[in-house]
Amino acid sequence: MGIEGRGSGAMQSKKTIKWLKQALVLSSIVNILLLLLIYSTVFRKDIYKLRVFPGNLIAKSSRIGKIPEDILERLENASFADLLALLQEERMVFGHPLKSWALGVSIQKYFVDIAPMLTHPLTFIKLKSPERTWLLPDINDQEFTRICQYLLTERFPFSSRGFFRIMVRDCEAGVVDEDVLYRFCHLPEFLYVRSLLFGAEIEAASVASLARMIIQGGEDLFFSLCCLENRQTAISDHQRRCFLKAYVDRQEPLAALLLLVHDADWVLHEFSDSDLQSFIQLLPREAHYTKKFLGCVAQSCRQGILLEG
Repeated sequence: MGIEGRGSGAMQSKKTIKWLKQALVLSSIVNILLLLLIYSTVFRKDIYKLRVFPGNLIAKSSRIGKIPEDILERLENASFADLLALLQEERMVFGHPLKSWALGVSIQKYFVDIAPMLTHPLTFIKLKSPERTWLLPDINDQEFTRICQYLLTERFPFSSRGFFRIMVRDCEAGVVDEDVLYRFCHLPEFLYVRSLLFGAEIEAASVASLARMIIQGGEDLFFSLCCLENRQTAISDHQRRCFLKAYVDRQEPLAALLLLVHDADWVLHEFSDSDLQSFIQLLPREAHYTKKFLGCVAQSCRQGILLEG
């Protein structure tokens, strides 16, 4: 009986081990199937997203869409506000970020001044299309971020030419923005003019009248007379006379009046008869300096010019 009992127990043990092995195999298969099911249900959507929207372009793609074929023409005709809205766009246009194109157009068309945000002279990448030359600012990402913050917070981020064009626009519309006028009158070029005049603009008129005369004379004339080379030259009577004579030639009455404050003798002796006659006709008749000058002419050997006029 003892031997038979031990044999029966051994057989029962073998059956138990065999059953455990089968259970382990079945459990492993079930676990693998569960893992596959979890992988396919949980991660499938993420894989789909990565396949449809590559990388970090998911948000950007929905915002800007496909780059239009006429993108350069659109940039050239864009308003300053539209260009500012593109300063966050990383999409590439002909090998360069769209934001660089937008900033380049802002600088060229609207004379945006980003020099205050740079620690080095501004340089450009020059690109040519059949219609024009494009200048893209050569700056790094850190500088670009700083410039964007500046442009989005500064009300007047413009160069001297930018302020001149704003003044032209306002004058044509019959509008006076005191903030713009104040900044224009503190431009290096305008301060140079005031230095030339030695207070003549205050004696005979006003700073606002001087600004109006300069705007009416045109952008090219003003910036040619007030170029950096001239501003770095010592102030002289010759510079003042050349400046005012240029505006007299543009038929600006205020320029003629301002010449009389410090240079009446020069006008009386150096102007030709025809120039002097035109000059006298340009003068505001009620001004004190005009009356004084006409009296000097009447007492000189050139009094005949008054009779001819």
